[in-house]
Amino acid sequence: KSMVRQAASALGIQFYELLGLTGTRFVGDRFEAFQRLLNMWPAFLTAYGNCLNDQSCTKIKPKVQGLLNKFQSYRRLCLTCTYLDVLDEIRPASKVFEGNGLLAYEIKPTTDLTLVELEDCMNDAGSDKEFLDSHLCHFRLKKDDLGVNTLFRIC
Repeated sequence: KSMVRQAASALGIQFYELLGLTGTRFVGDRFEAFQRLLNMWPAFLTAYGNCLNDQSCTKIKPKVQGLLNKFQSYRRLCLTCTYLDVLDEIRPASKVFEGNGLLAYEIKPTTDLTLVELEDCMNDAGSDKEFLDSHLCHFRLKKDDLGVNTLFRIC
């Protein structure tokens, strides 16, 4: 954790405690938690890579290597971004349903609007619009001369 904090500081990334990734039922809380995870993705890559090169981390190297493999997986990054995209679409409906003053006449229009938004996402699958509206557009892969892919955040 301290190495991730240092890597975030060195990269100019806000460090966040990752709370609520799986423990909350509220979509807004889960959305913010995964957004923070995505924001800190480069810090995890840097910290775990540094830890593997650090001789003082010998006891935790297998665990760190496993975590690094997960964060290096472009597929996992894409799935995380897709999950965030879906959470982003259902978040407005969730806010309506989380409120204490929910009225019966609000349920059907809120549900219908959410279904339309999700259908629009499915219809945009594979298009430029899908990518430009996705959280994934904040990341790029760069291949160096040796053919090694490096992930970096662009905003």
